[in-house]
Amino acid sequence: LELARGLENIVGIKIASGNPGQTAEIKGENPGFLVYSGDDALNMRHFKAGADGAISVVSHWAAKPIKFMHELAQLPIMKDEGCLRMIDNMLMPSYKFASVYPNPIPAKAMMRHLFGPEVGYCESPMVIGQDQEEELDYVARELNKDLRQYFEAHFNEPLVD
Repeated sequence: LELARGLENIVGIKIASGNPGQTAEIKGENPGFLVYSGDDALNMRHFKAGADGAISVVSHWAAKPIKFMHELAQLPIMKDEGCLRMIDNMLMPSYKFASVYPNPIPAKAMMRHLFGPEVGYCESPMVIGQDQEEELDYVARELNKDLRQYFEAHFNEPLVD
């Protein structure tokens, strides 16, 4: 933040410290400074603490639920804490999937499932064995199917437009 005070082209920060309280502290002291969650599994807590959004791996395949969660958390009077928690719980398998290997390995697997084999695979040094890639592809397919069904059943709209 000291660096940002001296440079007008630094307008925000990504918080990936595992501490959503840091988001609240920064927003409290610097209301105009943008703060983004960098912890997918803690997005809800960062959003409730005032984060302006997320820099998210999971948003590659679940942008709409993350956007809904952010919008709900920003309401002046959060009346539906249950809905916020429901979205966060729905995303838990995605958070776990995104962290099973270093990024971008899981994201590439999900993108292959969504957009086809032309997405390709990671290159060295971000390489895992064929068995692990096949397992990731299977998990990505099942995860996306479950996420799509859950989201569409609860929110009555498609997961992806």
